[in-house]
Order: sequence, then structure tokens, then C-alpha cells
Amino acid sequence: TDVKYCDNEPITLGVMLTGNATIAWEDNNGNSLGSGPEITIAPNGEYDTVKVIATPEDPLCGMSMIEFSLSRYVFDITRGDIPEIVCPGEDFNLSVTDNTGSELTYQWMPASAVVSGGDTPNPTLLVDSDTDIVVRITNEEFMCSHEEVFIIDVPELDLTVNADPEADIFLCDEVVIFVDPGNFSTYEWSNGATGPTQSVEPTETTTYTVTITDTNGCTNTGSVTINVEVPPCSEIGIFVPNAFSPNNDGNNDLLLVRSNAVKEMDFFITDRWGNQVFRTTNQRDGWNGKYNNDGRELSSDVYAWCLIAKCSDGNDIHLVGNVSLLR
Repeated sequence: TDVKYCDNEPITLGVMLTGNATIAWEDNNGNSLGSGPEITIAPNGEYDTVKVIATPEDPLCGMSMIEFSLSRYVFDITRGDIPEIVCPGEDFNLSVTDNTGSELTYQWMPASAVVSGGDTPNPTLLVDSDTDIVVRITNEEFMCSHEEVFIIDVPELDLTVNADPEADIFLCDEVVIFVDPGNFSTYEWSNGATGPTQSVEPTETTTYTVTITDTNGCTNTGSVTINVEVPPCSEIGIFVPNAFSPNNDGNNDLLLVRSNAVKEMDFFITDRWGNQVFRTTNQRDGWNGKYNNDGRELSSDVYAWCLIAKCSDGNDIHLVGNVSLLR
């Protein structure tokens, strides 16, 4: 009887008798392996034949013998190299080689890491973090299985892209966007910037994307969306102070149109007799209390102003008011 077994695994042999007899087991070297109708042994290649000898209690009955021929299978697997660097989100290959020429099956695990070739000796794999990759190799003829474990270390590339003070701003506001942590080798932003931090002033809601690279050459991508709110084209979104004091103390010395809604404007001021004393179309230019900003100083009084503007939302607005010049 032929018996196939796996190296380093026990096998159980047994016989059935119809009468009373003493049963002895021995290997092909004559060494005793045990007695009784069943034995469990672990040959491991030390012998390739097992004999079972039955001696009946009735001396008139002759002895009988059965011989088991043992065939052992030993896995001989060579492991391929593990890649020196495995980047998160990038596929890589592992391999095993059978040196026996046997017909084997392969199962790579976890299944979620297998991109292709999960039933071959050289699959393509992908992981995002440290993972133990296991391949179960089976000889179905001998019903033997063997596992190889590959420990895959993946560098951490966690990053968050933040905005300071916050991601919701008004038109014409400036905001700082930055990568956290900021200790990668290179940074490539979608707007061409190359550092971990930058100041931006978008005119509309914009998503900024950054690709970072670490010292291993691994990359990751993050983004932040800056939501730009356009102020209303109304008195709510446009402010002209009702008083200012141009005394060069650095506090409230200029009268300015304050608004993030205004795109184009014509702003002029007249005295109580209707004489124009200041006019500008530049929102950054304020009235300093002098005639046309470079003439004589005007006296404290109440002056009238008029603003004709086109807003960023495309609407037009016409506002009037008074301002007190205080000296």
C-alpha cells in the first residue's frame, strides 16, 4: 500500500482484523514502531517502509504481514527579494520559486492587497500601511501546505492641508494655507508654489492641491478648498465712515471706502456749497482732509460724499452720505 505524507507532519496507519491477534509495527530497518491496530508516526524520511505483522492467538494459523510504502514530500521554496522601498498606494511584486518541479497552487493574502496574479508565484500587490503578506503554497497530490510570510514596511505619509485663520473668507481677503506636518522633502502646489506654506488671495472659491515627496521618493496628495464669499452689493457690504480726523496721529487719518464688494468706483466729496474737494476711482486712495489731497487743509465741517460703484457680483450701486472732518 502506498502512503503519501508531508514532511514534519504525523501520519496515522491502521489495519482491521477479523480475529484475535497480536499486531506489531516496524520500519524497514527492523525497528519497532509500536503495537495495536493503529499507530501514529512521523517518519520524516528516516525510513520509507512500514510493516505491520499480525500473529494470531491460534498457533495453527500463520502470521500475516502488510507493507506500507511511504512517499514523503518536502517543500523547497526560494523567496524573492522584498523591495527596499514600498510606497503607500504604489504596487509592487513579490515572488517565490519552487525548486522541486512539483505542481503547486498559490494563494496570496490578504486578498485586499492583491492587484493581480494572486494564484501565481509572482503576484502584483498594493498596500497603504505596514502589512504581513502571506502566501499559502499547496501540493494537492500530497495534501501538503506551506506558508511564507513577507513583512512589508510602508512609510507613513499622512498629511493634512489647513488654512489659517480659516477656509471661509471674503473676497479680497488673504489666507495662509499650509501642509501639516511640514517636514517632507518637496512640495508641488497646483498654483506652482513649492514650499510647505503660502499666502493666497483667491477671487473665487478655489481648491489648492499639493503633492509631497518624502526622502524615500514616496508621494502623497492633499488639498484644501478656500470658499470665497462675495459681500452683498449694498450698504451692508459697503462702509464709509461718518467721521475722520486727519491729524497725522496714525489713527483714522484717511477717509476710505471700505468694502470687498466693490470692483470699480467713482467716489467724490463736496463741501456744504457743492464744491468738489476730492475725487478718486481707486479704492486704496483715501481723502486726507486737504483740497484734492495736495492743496490747503480744509476746516472742520460736515461734507457730503457720493459713491457710484460696480460690484464684483456685476451689480451697480449708488450711495450718498455725510462725513464729519474733525481737527
